[in-house]
Amino acid sequence: MNKHDIMGTIKDKAGALEEGFGTLTGDKATQLRGQTRQLEGQAEALLGTLIDEARAFYRAHPVVSLLAIGSAMFALIPALRGKG
Repeated sequence: MNKHDIMGTIKDKAGALEEGFGTLTGDKATQLRGQTRQLEGQAEALLGTLIDEARAFYRAHPVVSLLAIGSAMFALIPALRGKG
């Protein structure tokens, strides 16, 4: 678990509360803000999960991970130099 998992869950729950408050008061703008915050939280939590899985893969397969990173960098060098 990392900060993205935690913050994503907090944003998701806060958004649900905000959406519920908007529904209770009939305020559509608050409802939409709450829904948006929920989506943002879910996306951040997903990012946290992806980071955790990437770390676990690297720990299990460090050579494969380094080869993949090296290959990606080799492919990106021309673009980074402005010749891509």
